[in-house]
Amino acid sequence: MGDLSQLAMYVIGVLGGIFLLLGGIRNTRAGAAIVCLIVFFSSISPQAEGRAFYGQTWLYGLQAKRAELYLAASCLLAVVVAFNARFLRTNRISAVAMLMLVINLFAGVLDTRHDPAGGAQRIGLAAVSLGALAMFVSAHVKTWDDFLPLMRALGVVGMLWVGGSLVQAVLDQSQMLVGWQRRFVGLLGNPQGTAVYLGPQSAIVLWLTLNDPVKRMRLLWIALYAILLMMVAWTGSRTGAILTILGAMFMLRARLGAMVFVLPLVGLGLLGVAYFVNAIGIQLPFDRLLSGGDTRSEAWAGLLKDAMSTGILGEGAAGARYVENAYLLGWVIYGPIMLAIMLLQLMAMGVNGFKLWRVRHEMPTSARRLVDLIIAYYAMFFVGAQFEWYIVSRVDANICFIAIFSCMGSCLVSMVEEARHNEAWTDDAPPHTDDARAVHPVAEGYDADAANSGEQYGAWER
Repeated sequence: MGDLSQLAMYVIGVLGGIFLLLGGIRNTRAGAAIVCLIVFFSSISPQAEGRAFYGQTWLYGLQAKRAELYLAASCLLAVVVAFNARFLRTNRISAVAMLMLVINLFAGVLDTRHDPAGGAQRIGLAAVSLGALAMFVSAHVKTWDDFLPLMRALGVVGMLWVGGSLVQAVLDQSQMLVGWQRRFVGLLGNPQGTAVYLGPQSAIVLWLTLNDPVKRMRLLWIALYAILLMMVAWTGSRTGAILTILGAMFMLRARLGAMVFVLPLVGLGLLGVAYFVNAIGIQLPFDRLLSGGDTRSEAWAGLLKDAMSTGILGEGAAGARYVENAYLLGWVIYGPIMLAIMLLQLMAMGVNGFKLWRVRHEMPTSARRLVDLIIAYYAMFFVGAQFEWYIVSRVDANICFIAIFSCMGSCLVSMVEEARHNEAWTDDAPPHTDDARAVHPVAEGYDADAANSGEQYGAWER
């Protein structure tokens, strides 16, 4: 019976993959569903907490094969990109995403010293996944309105993750709890990994709560955001709390007035979640979350000491005693060259963020709000890396997020620059023209009548 169930899952997976592939080949917007799968598979893993037994959720089969599923979904997206290569804009592929690829390729090459198969797998995973994600974003975004389907796809990732965790909470919540404090891990391996995923995911869902033009969808995002807040608290991670608060601060910076009307709904959602949590017996570890204990200084000191004594190419994974800082950990495992690449990526994030902020006022309102999210994620990526290791992970949701958001940022800057160029060209052109597409070649799919009525760049505000 078990073999038949497994065979049925394989058949469903293959048929579903073919369906998504055909849809993505026909329309790049459908490819956003494949992006959803890639990010979802990167946000699950079997438990890695050292104890007498490992918790197994009802999705353990997917968690155990996450690397293979991640690669398969990435290959599907690569095929979609290949069939839509005519839309590819290489100048919109961000330096941040390319440096993330370099980090993984460099790490994969050095990993082959001690684990040839694992190092080769990392190289393949990075080349296919990061390359496909970066190229897809640059090919998919043709108008200002093309960002919304991609953002909804990222919101659906959170919906799937939360849904899977809530099903397990009803079945047997102990399979998602670790340590004597019974901290929540959900569909990931440990509370820290869960926290650094939930923080950015909460910012994405809050952005959708504020900006999705469909009101019924907003109600769904509000409920999801309330559950994410509960789960962040359940992890007992102060890092997760910091990232969640940081994301909310950026999202509400320009919308504080509107939040007066949203906050009561969020409060009602939290109240409903509290009743549900109490009904199924969940005990949130608020004592750890609010405690003032120092759990990082010793680890940072140890990482710095190990880093100062490491060789030019690092000591390998076996030489890492702590993992509480991504930059120091990269230095310890892969040497100072890796640290230099990571710092270069940090500089590239700063440059892209500065460019976005400088041209923000030239964008439609909806795009300006997306700029807030991108800059917020850059801040969360850096802050989270001071406490956790995810930059040097083989598969992690934040690796997908940094590729997607940085390429979105490059697309936004490029679209503003192209609009400037087209406006300058129009000023110098003859006063009469029969080809509106030539006057405003901002993007594929330009609608001259919509542009004249102001609709082309205002669909999110309707």
